Amino acid sequence: NDLSNVQYGTVSIVIKKPFIAASASQTTVAQGDKIFIKGTAEGKPSEGVAIWILGKNKDLYTTESVDDDSTFSYEVKDAITKDLYAGQYFVVVQHPMYNDRLDVNPMTFADGMYAVGPYPVANSKLFKLTGAGSLQGSDAAEALVVALDNAMVDDTYTKLQFLVEVPDIKIVPVTEKMVGDKFEIKGTTNLAVDD
Repeated sequence: NDLSNVQYGTVSIVIKKPFIAASASQTTVAQGDKIFIKGTAEGKPSEGVAIWILGKNKDLYTTESVDDDSTFSYEVKDAITKDLYAGQYFVVVQHPMYNDRLDVNPMTFADGMYAVGPYPVANSKLFKLTGAGSLQGSDAAEALVVALDNAMVDDTYTKLQFLVEVPDIKIVPVTEKMVGDKFEIKGTTNLAVDD
C-alpha cells in the first residue's frame, strides 16, 4: 500500500475495443469483372469475419479469415459477378466481437434459407433470405443491420455498397479521313483493366 520506500516502475497499456472497417476495390463493377472487399478486423477473431452481399437476385454469405496484421481480403470472382443483375448491391461485413462467435448467420430450413440469431432462443429465424417471401437488396441489408443492432447480439459490422453494370464499350465516332491520314480510335468502357 505504501510505495514511498521501495523502487517501482509504471507502464501504460491501451485496451482497444475490437472494431471492423472495410471498403470495396471499386464502387462500380461490370458484370464478369472481379471486385475485392478488403478491411481491418481488430481483435483477431478466430472464426474470421462474415461477408454478406445482398442484391436483387443474389444473397451471398462467406467467412474470411483475418491475417496476423488484422487485415482481410475477399475476392468476389468474375464467375459470380457475371451472374449478378445490373443494380446496387449491399455489403455487410460482420465481426464476432467479444464472444468470438458470429451471432447472426444463415441457416437452411425446409422452406428456404433464413438469417438466424440468438434471440429469443438460439437459431431463431430473423428473416428469410431465399425462396418465396424472402427479402432482397436494401430490404435484406436493413433487416440484417437491425438484427445485428439487437441488444442480444454483441457483433459489430460495417456497411458498404457497389454497383454492378452491364459491360459497355463506347467508341467516339471517327470523322471522314483521306487515304494516308493518321487518326486515333478513342472510346470508354466500364470493363476492368486488362479485361
